[in-house]
Amino acid sequence: QLLPELKQLFFDQFLDHLRKHYNIKTQESQTLVLQFSIAELMKSSKESPVSSTQCRHVVNMINAKNIADLQLSFRCYQKYDTHKNEMMLKGEFQIQPFSRRIGQIRMSGGMWCPQLSFEKWDFCTLTHEKMHKGSSLFSVGELEKLKKNNANGSDTQLIIKICFQVKDIVAAKTI
Repeated sequence: QLLPELKQLFFDQFLDHLRKHYNIKTQESQTLVLQFSIAELMKSSKESPVSSTQCRHVVNMINAKNIADLQLSFRCYQKYDTHKNEMMLKGEFQIQPFSRRIGQIRMSGGMWCPQLSFEKWDFCTLTHEKMHKGSSLFSVGELEKLKKNNANGSDTQLIIKICFQVKDIVAAKTI
């Protein structure tokens, strides 16, 4: 795990640092901050998640044809985990419907919750059949502890910092 100061540098300044000092083109990278109340999360479900704003990813051309931009976002909600026998916070990257000329989108991404010193990073592939990918993050009980330690109680705000990058866009196979 990174020290909190290094994580802060990564999320707040790393992409700009790469652009300015190393001339690395990171236009595919996105960083988002998702902030919501714990009370809002306790009402969430898969059908009614807490979601980030959508980010656009420009797709230049596939098979010599322009394609509409991809729309990516991050969502989270509480869900019962049968393996752990408890309510968990589940986080997922999701994509809006996209051109049939694209077969799959490969991306890496992660999230960091500074209040809980929790982070998770992963690589995923999104397709027309699988338009969201994620996993259980941590026990909802951790949020209860955070709420008890905060004078605002149920109005306690949870902050999740999200970073993701589209690594590859694979053209659909033509038949």
